[in-house]
Amino acid sequence: MKKIIFLVVATILATAFVACQKDNDNENGNNRDDQITTTIRTWSDASSIFFEASGIGTMTINWGDETTIETYPLSSKRLEYFHKYSNIGGSSYSIKISGNITHMGWDSEYAELTYINIGKKITTLSYLDVSYHSLSDGALNSLFESLHDKTISGGKIVYIRSNPGTKSCDRSIAEKKGWTVSTNYPENW
Repeated sequence: MKKIIFLVVATILATAFVACQKDNDNENGNNRDDQITTTIRTWSDASSIFFEASGIGTMTINWGDETTIETYPLSSKRLEYFHKYSNIGGSSYSIKISGNITHMGWDSEYAELTYINIGKKITTLSYLDVSYHSLSDGALNSLFESLHDKTISGGKIVYIRSNPGTKSCDRSIAEKKGWTVSTNYPENW
């Protein structure tokens, strides 16, 4: 009987711990449906990252290095967003971005993307360029799974040129959601 009571109490405590951990993850910005989450690794001789974006309203960026979370205006024109890290080269950071973003392109001059997830509530995105990074086929498939399926006038395109997983990823995941997956040189928006 003591063993049964012990197992019941242990199960209840384990369930409570997992539920609290999920709440903490959401409060800390992990796995949120209203943001774009990326992992970048700076090149060995660099300490900077930048990306381009356009959209409506404002965009909030957590650069993943314990600096102050920043808020920027979005515009229908492409703007550059730049951040300098205190560590030089070879460091990884998890960047979290929220806002009504319509277009986004990640530069590969100073850092490489190794992961990107588009939150399910980011339904304004119609152009995404992740070309020339380090996304494996699994990372690209995960990205495709995270893309929204909302119809957007003018279409939706994701550029994946020159990633390790470009040839072996499953493009049909994104295509079934109405996205064009391109390996051409990215066009400007």
